[in-house]
Amino acid sequence: MTTAPPSSRMTRIIAILCFIGLPLLFGTMACLNSLDAADMDLETAEIGMQTAAIMRKAERQTGSLDGTAMDTVFVRSATRTGALAAFREQVVTLISDAKGRVIETADASSGDDDPSFLSLSATLEIDNDGLLILLYQMESGLPLMTVETLSLRRSEGSETEQQTLRADLKVVAHWRELGP
Repeated sequence: MTTAPPSSRMTRIIAILCFIGLPLLFGTMACLNSLDAADMDLETAEIGMQTAAIMRKAERQTGSLDGTAMDTVFVRSATRTGALAAFREQVVTLISDAKGRVIETADASSGDDDPSFLSLSATLEIDNDGLLILLYQMESGLPLMTVETLSLRRSEGSETEQQTLRADLKVVAHWRELGP
């Protein structure tokens, strides 16, 4: 009975690893890469659907998607002061529609901010359901608004079944000057 020399046995093991192990490794990597590509395709499709939803919302509110339709995403006014007043009026209306009570509003812009952005801080009292309605309307309506900060605490002396909250929030919107 003859046995193969040790170097021959080692060569066989290396050959088996190369011809079976490497293809398995490369096949696994190819499967993982195709799964990553499929995830990226899903993310791209989701972003496309979100963009289409925003465009439909703009079309509903303006009736068309010509060059002026996208202006609805901005607060439009001839001056920054006028835009801030219109923005403040819209925020107060949204708070009132959500059954909230405005305590105070103020311009929250600092000198370092981009002058094309409007920033408004508001203090209000509102119940939990109204707060959800308010935040939804602010974040999903036009012109586009972003709630940058939100601080909540219980209102003093509020022992009713529906707890009243005191909210301090900072809302930001983009201002665009009216063209000729």
